[in-house]
Amino acid sequence: MVSPVAVPKPTSIRLPDDVRIQADKLAELTDRSRSYVVAEAVRQYTAERLAYLQELDEAVASIDTQPTYDLKDVRAWIHTWGTDDEKPLVRRQIIWDIRGVFRLEALAHP
Repeated sequence: MVSPVAVPKPTSIRLPDDVRIQADKLAELTDRSRSYVVAEAVRQYTAERLAYLQELDEAVASIDTQPTYDLKDVRAWIHTWGTDDEKPLVRRQIIWDIRGVFRLEALAHP
């Protein structure tokens, strides 16, 4: 049995002249329709953007489970490398209290 092919639904978009001209040139050079070129461009853009946003969400979520460091603390720590007074890296944790007010608490990195 042959599986049915999804028929694209018509969608109207407004393109600036320069974008339309570029899409038309690409369509002609690749022997494709403007519709195909635009659909591929949208498909690529949305896939890349969604992947980026998912990675961003994962990075933000990891703040609660992974150590985070203040740049000022990292620089101060690096400046102690190779000295007799080498320091451990200190991580800052944002603590929210019941009123929605936050404070920074220094935690020594294990």
